[in-house]
Amino acid sequence: MKNLNEKNNIILITLLLIFISIESNIAQNPCPTIPDLLDHGWGPAQGEHNNRDEFAVLRTTPFLIKVDKYPPIKSFPIIPIGGCSPNTFCYMSFDSEEGMNGSPINEILIHNNWHNVTTYSGEIGWSFEIFPPSGFDVGIPDFVLNFNGTLHSKSWGNIPGWSYNDFVRNVSPYSPNFSVSITGPSNLLTGSTGEYIADINGGSGEYYISWEIKQLPGGTTTVINHHDLSLLPHFSIYGNNYYWYDDEHKQVVNMGNNNVELKVTIMDVSNDDLITATKIINKSNFAEIQFINNINGARDYGQLVLDEDKINKINSGSFVPVFPNVNHTIRTDVLPAANRWRNYNYSLKHLDWTTTSSQYELNFSFNISPLTPKEYISFFDFTTSSVIKTKIEGFDNLGKIKIKDPWHYYEDPNSHNWYQSNEFIEYNAPLQLLNSSVGDYGGVFPNMDYTNPNKPHYSIEAPVSILVNNHIHPLYFQRWSDVSGLSIEHFNNSLSAVSFTIYPSQATAYLKGSLLTNNANTYDHNSQRKFIRSKVDGVYHSVYSSMGKIWYETKTGTGNWTLMNNGNPICSNEAKNPSIIDLDNDYVAICYQENSNGPDIKAVVYNYATNQIAHGPYSLISSYDSYSLDNPIAIEFYNGQLEHLSYLLFVYKAFSSSGGTGPEPGLVYGYYTYDHNSKELSLSCWDNIIGTDINFSNPTLASSELINWQGMPKFYLAYQEDNFTNGSSKIWYQVVNPIASLDISHAQSNQISLNSGYTKNYKPRIVTLPGTDAYARLTWVGERTTEYVDEKTEAITQVTEKRALFRGSSPTSPFWNFGSNVRGSVIQKTNNHQNYFIVWNQFDNLTKETNNTTLSTIKTINSDGQQVDVCNGQTSSDVYGMIFNNAQTPYSFDMTNNLQSYFSLSKVTGSGIICSGREGTITKDNTSYYYSVGDVMVNGENI
Repeated sequence: MKNLNEKNNIILITLLLIFISIESNIAQNPCPTIPDLLDHGWGPAQGEHNNRDEFAVLRTTPFLIKVDKYPPIKSFPIIPIGGCSPNTFCYMSFDSEEGMNGSPINEILIHNNWHNVTTYSGEIGWSFEIFPPSGFDVGIPDFVLNFNGTLHSKSWGNIPGWSYNDFVRNVSPYSPNFSVSITGPSNLLTGSTGEYIADINGGSGEYYISWEIKQLPGGTTTVINHHDLSLLPHFSIYGNNYYWYDDEHKQVVNMGNNNVELKVTIMDVSNDDLITATKIINKSNFAEIQFINNINGARDYGQLVLDEDKINKINSGSFVPVFPNVNHTIRTDVLPAANRWRNYNYSLKHLDWTTTSSQYELNFSFNISPLTPKEYISFFDFTTSSVIKTKIEGFDNLGKIKIKDPWHYYEDPNSHNWYQSNEFIEYNAPLQLLNSSVGDYGGVFPNMDYTNPNKPHYSIEAPVSILVNNHIHPLYFQRWSDVSGLSIEHFNNSLSAVSFTIYPSQATAYLKGSLLTNNANTYDHNSQRKFIRSKVDGVYHSVYSSMGKIWYETKTGTGNWTLMNNGNPICSNEAKNPSIIDLDNDYVAICYQENSNGPDIKAVVYNYATNQIAHGPYSLISSYDSYSLDNPIAIEFYNGQLEHLSYLLFVYKAFSSSGGTGPEPGLVYGYYTYDHNSKELSLSCWDNIIGTDINFSNPTLASSELINWQGMPKFYLAYQEDNFTNGSSKIWYQVVNPIASLDISHAQSNQISLNSGYTKNYKPRIVTLPGTDAYARLTWVGERTTEYVDEKTEAITQVTEKRALFRGSSPTSPFWNFGSNVRGSVIQKTNNHQNYFIVWNQFDNLTKETNNTTLSTIKTINSDGQQVDVCNGQTSSDVYGMIFNNAQTPYSFDMTNNLQSYFSLSKVTGSGIICSGREGTITKDNTSYYYSVGDVMVNGENI
């Protein structure tokens, strides 16, 4: 039984039905209420409970009611006795759902469609239109009217936005007039059939119905159907019969070779009134076809277009003459969807053409024959909303999503004809498949099963590339995730069939981009090598952090970058600060800081030829510091191949004491041997770098190309020391000498930045060049604040300078400075040791370079970047830069042209800013005086 929620408008009526006889006795609620009437449909029938979609008319005295073309029928009496209401009530209710046992009348009142209703008793009557709502509209949609069309009760309460007038309209007096007319097609093809209805108005509700047909011209009249009243289905209630009609008021005509006259005779049994109606049906060379938009049961909404005749559009429900033996097309003109249908918050959309079978087409093709159906229905169904999202490098809704929608309708801009596409169409993410507003996508049909080969279905495809900073970056699909309300056939494929099941639904494509990251700080530590080139085969290698993991990519020659490890990160846990070094043919070592329960400084040996981790991860040295601390790891390799062994040194910073079992605060080294046969690393020794403490950071390493007198390599180390008291910083340099495979010795540390003229010296990078003994070249950022006095106004202005400094490791090496407002600088050499490049990035996002030829020519290699790294190469034409840009999400890396190529361009001047210069310092006690010679001008022009 339904629960009525309305407080003020609902009047529950207590009624009693004593006894009703059909063929057997039916037990009823002795005091039925209005919810009972609605819940059971026709009260005397044992209806199915909770069928909902009904309306009823109620009156205290008997009445007749007619709906649409169904004949008038009598109301049922409810005669209460003791304990209930003392009044007699008469009612009639109609069901809106097919197949409900509570509705014996062969006339279903489709919900969400306007129906004509007349009620009358004697000479008094009323006419109105009813729009039975559905559960989508008002939850529990039943309602009861009075005889005159006014509201009696409704079960949907006071729902905002809905009122009784939304479902009942055009109430006016009606004078019953006993009459009949025949509706149906006036023309039929020979061999075809047509259905005709006797539309009876007025009368007592008890009729004899007789059908006759006469062949024209001059043929005989034949009775083809005669229905006695006693044969009609009825209820007997207290000795009175209450009749209803199945198909007695309908007649099917089979068209022969002659025109015919169809006649119906109606006799009102109560008063012996006799009325007739005739209709001439012509044998025709065309057929009258009814074209219908069936939108949630409404068959009179909108128009249709036959043979793309957009001038003479067809009103839904109309009969149209159509010629046979000609190919025709029909489509609905309610396109692309019936948005906000009847002001609801959802859309309905053309699903298929319903004739003899479902045809999932917008433009339905047909050819008329005698066997052709006389009714073509463009069936509309409810859609649901869904959202398909992307997450690229952890950023939401970038790139483009594709959908293959069999019901995608589009208009040709030239012909203005409408078609449908079953191809993938691309949309900016997120793909909003909404169905609640005019102009939106129109939604998608739920439960289109992709496993059924006889039905079309939807498919979605994640983006395969994305344009960032004018460069196309390939995307690697990871998975479909955050899935709800839909079914995906292949979760691990970027392209998959999909079925939308419930509202709301969504799915997100997770993707990793080539040379893309969400870490804006991934290139902050220019002391690390993140971009290298293999010396043997010239393969490019790049490592970086993104989405909390370490990613590794390679590139061969002019090919594209490839995300290694099958598109997966090379670490299992959260990690950052990677660095990379070339080990051997097809092998590299990648070192990184990992967030794990044990040691968090790790390395792997990677075979890039087979695209898999060969060995590791190795736990290099136990770290007892928090992962939240930033700990870049410098790594360097000496390819000595002495007895198949080479040597690897890495240095990182320990922030806290390990309690005697590990490193102390300061810089820590680990010395490893690499076996060229097994491709494995083995720890030889580790310890703190002598003379360093918590104030030291940013280590950078290089190795000698010569062995020392003991047959072991030399490593060259530079690092930064911060004085947090006065805000100054220094750059130190020393040689690290391995002693056999057991230990290393430290040469005297030199303050390479001494007398640089800059208060702060930070972010060093180092390379070595061979000689009688290898020596180093270093670059770093120098920063100082200088006061300038205006000679005229004597105003003092403070200017902070940030330059890329360069110096050799020899105590007599001069200082060079480059650029303006520099973020960071790097230095890289060629494999043949003939050239090196100094490259820096400025806060104006310019990336500039110079080389060792003159150290005076400055070139701009990129105008849009925040950091830079440079790979090695066999010659100066094989050295490339990797520019990191975090101005746009996702952040991107872009490889430059070879650095030597920029020097073939015309000379670039400084535009009033010193681009390069020589500086000198004079130091006495604790005070340094410096001079700077910048760009030189002759005759007003820079030279």
